Amino acid sequence: MALLHADQEAVDQHLVARPALRGVPVLINGDSFAYRAARPSDELSSGYESGVYAHGPSAGKLADRYAELLRQWADKYHRRGAASIRYIPKAATPPASSAGVLPKRHGTVVVTWH
Repeated sequence: MALLHADQEAVDQHLVARPALRGVPVLINGDSFAYRAARPSDELSSGYESGVYAHGPSAGKLADRYAELLRQWADKYHRRGAASIRYIPKAATPPASSAGVLPKRHGTVVVTWH
């Protein structure tokens, strides 16, 4: 999992959008990346409409993938407690490798959805 953080100068130069000032989850694939954007909307109960910014040679394909992930999240997991993220130190026995099991240098990160 990665977060995109940028300073005001990068936003002012139109290198990234304003949400990057606070840090936003970013999807990275090779030399391209995509991240969520939101704009005010009086038509939606949340008050915001989601969108995706993407940069790089595969920007279009990555933006489509990120948008699909946003739709899945909104449809299935948009509630408190939907995700569980655990860290298991290297000394412990990690779970078998599968989707949501991310081996790291000093342990394993396990992400599950309820």
